[in-house]
Amino acid sequence: MTTLDIGDTASRRNTRNTKDDMNNLTTQESQKGPVPYALGPRPAEKSKMNPWISKNNSRSNNSAQEDPFSELRHTMHQQMPPKSNNLRGNDHCAKLRKANLKELKSVFYPAFENSKAWYGNLIFEAKIGRLLYADVPKSILNLSIDWSEWNTVTKEAPLISAFSDAVTSDHHDAEFISDLKLSGGEPIFAPKAQSKSVHYEFIFAGNEKKILCLNAETFEHTLCDETQSFGTAYVPCPQFAWDFKICLAGRKPMNINLTPAFKTVLDSLAVIGGENPALTFLVNTECVVTNVRVYRSTRYPIEASQLHRGVPLELVMTEVQDLIIQRKDETFRAIPLKRKEMQAQNRIWYTFSIEATDINEKLDINRDLDGDSEWSIEDILGPDSIALSTMFDTVTKIISKINNVGYGNKQSQKFMDHVG
Repeated sequence: MTTLDIGDTASRRNTRNTKDDMNNLTTQESQKGPVPYALGPRPAEKSKMNPWISKNNSRSNNSAQEDPFSELRHTMHQQMPPKSNNLRGNDHCAKLRKANLKELKSVFYPAFENSKAWYGNLIFEAKIGRLLYADVPKSILNLSIDWSEWNTVTKEAPLISAFSDAVTSDHHDAEFISDLKLSGGEPIFAPKAQSKSVHYEFIFAGNEKKILCLNAETFEHTLCDETQSFGTAYVPCPQFAWDFKICLAGRKPMNINLTPAFKTVLDSLAVIGGENPALTFLVNTECVVTNVRVYRSTRYPIEASQLHRGVPLELVMTEVQDLIIQRKDETFRAIPLKRKEMQAQNRIWYTFSIEATDINEKLDINRDLDGDSEWSIEDILGPDSIALSTMFDTVTKIISKINNVGYGNKQSQKFMDHVG
């Protein structure tokens, strides 16, 4: 029920008569018709009254200054305008989706072509995080930019951008994301994890950044160069708390036996037990260890059919622990702390990504590459590039449901250092 203006209050004060005056008004009305400030309509007009108008709030019949629509009306069954008159309706969404798909194709068609003859571990995924811009001119900050004008504005004033995939430091947020549901109550992800894995990464500084990956269960190791990107599409989501990026990237493995300094680290690795287990290793003067991190990954397949549309997708949820490095001569020790202490020092965070399972399995052929790969872009992305559009729509739906995730982040410099 919505109450609008119900008339002149000054005129209503004149109706506060005594009981005798009220009787006189009623008598005059029955003989000569309605008088100014009568308390109700004439009997002949009652059938024309809106049944939802309150009798106690009826307008004066003779008040020319009053708004003719100042009545109490029923508003329970209002309807939205037709979609054809809705500026943000289906036509606008279809146009935006078409523009996004065109932009994704322009990025990833050449990216996959360039990666066909590349030797290494390739991964095609969408990472949830936050898109950061540095040193943005005030002339752009004060603009109201439409999505169709964004490329024109950024070409005139190029922006420095970075992406942080550290989403939250609270494990409750991770559990919330893995339990997301659609509006009808259908779970987005499978209730049980498909697989779990743990691996360590030793990050070395120098002229070229090197990364030693070690599987904590099988002890398989790989020495890699820094991650190389073939194509990245950043997707800002200004109406939500988080953004995302879709990327094709890989790491090129190296022969660790040809680098004695890194071979020394691998051969000297040992685990010391106790309340806080620690890794010990030797490092000579030829290399410098900057970080030792633990990655605990859990994979949940996407089961909601209206999202994956036949394209196998899975959520990869990873807990990252940045261990504390202690040194005594050439012996190094990497130790964790208790969870609350790790959170207080911003040494623990969670990352979330959506991977295309079948696509990454086809890209595995690049690990043992002898000439060009046998796959084609149509084999990878499917008819009409359905893999691109499906991944884009799926991550957008997830983004719209996690606005409260990361509410307890400290936002310290240490936490924001994990920017790629």
